[in-house]
Amino acid sequence: MVLICDFRGFERPEMVKRRPVVILASNRDTLQLVTVIPLSHTPPRRYQIWHYRIAGPLKPLDEGPAIWAKCDLLYTLSTARLGLIRIEGRRYGPLRLAAPDFRAIRRAAVASLGSL
Repeated sequence: MVLICDFRGFERPEMVKRRPVVILASNRDTLQLVTVIPLSHTPPRRYQIWHYRIAGPLKPLDEGPAIWAKCDLLYTLSTARLGLIRIEGRRYGPLRLAAPDFRAIRRAAVASLGSL
């Protein structure tokens, strides 16, 4: 699932703006925490195995440049920071990743932690 995350309140060089994120996992002890991976239209400066280009489709996000999952930037944060994505006009909702994209993002996240 893809939602919008509000990273405001963090400190630079941490992420400090709103951006789409992939929900990677929920916390076993509390449903108020989730682990997320941020998405970006900015390609990585130097491609690594922990970067993944979303194959898509992921409308309306994929209407611009390619979407990259930055799987080395894992965050565990409160669900209070999450919101729905504007889909069209006044319609909001979560976006769904294709299963192959989600599996590839999970593999890239594991690679970012140093083990395959």
